[in-house]
Amino acid sequence: MGAIVLAALAIAELAVLVASIKKRSSKQEWMRARTIASVCEAVVLALLMALPIASIAFDFRWTALLIVLVVRAVFALIMYFAWGKNADAETPHRIPRMVLNIIGSVVVFAIAVVPALVFPPYDGLPTTGGYGVNQAHAILVDESRTDSFEQDGSCCEVPVWFYYPDASDAQAGQFPLVVFSHGAFGYHESNCSLYAELASNGYVVVALDYPHHSFFTTDTQGETIVVDGEFIAQAMAVQGGELSEDESYPLTRD
Repeated sequence: MGAIVLAALAIAELAVLVASIKKRSSKQEWMRARTIASVCEAVVLALLMALPIASIAFDFRWTALLIVLVVRAVFALIMYFAWGKNADAETPHRIPRMVLNIIGSVVVFAIAVVPALVFPPYDGLPTTGGYGVNQAHAILVDESRTDSFEQDGSCCEVPVWFYYPDASDAQAGQFPLVVFSHGAFGYHESNCSLYAELASNGYVVVALDYPHHSFFTTDTQGETIVVDGEFIAQAMAVQGGELSEDESYPLTRD
């Protein structure tokens, strides 16, 4: 889809160029045509992202291109109303400038659409089991322990995510439990396709996050907690064999 959007933008830009050359447009007419095209391109992409069609959504793959188009449209409007209305309306605008303008725009579009080209839409692997998959989320708070990474006496918190079969109440309690504990720097979605597969086959999966050990997670206050720098250094030292067994044991026994 990224290639199609880029091609559509390039064709739109080329159409404006060809029409302006054939018409022998003045600078004023050229600026007006470019402003209209810029606004239309930004509006069309925004509508495509807002509607659930064409695999275009408000995500990191398309955000850069939308920002480019919106900034370009705003800049074009400012330029036209500030200077374009008073620009030369008689002399044909120079073709080399128009060509360079179009080439520059297409190059910027190509750079902005790279995320959409490199990261195509992915809906995940289909599950093979006979159950639908439900999800739930909770944060467990252990009021008997304080978080050693915090300085305010906060209690220990463990965010958990549940993946479970979509089954009737009569079947509740009949499913085996699987607990997923990620490794250093991981987070709860490290194996989400596996969770869904297990849940579809009749398992309940609990995936945990460990604040300050997970790559990132969220606490009960809604604040994002990223991995602790000292923990990263210790984990890298253990994995790299920089510590003796006596030094590594206290860090890995839990």
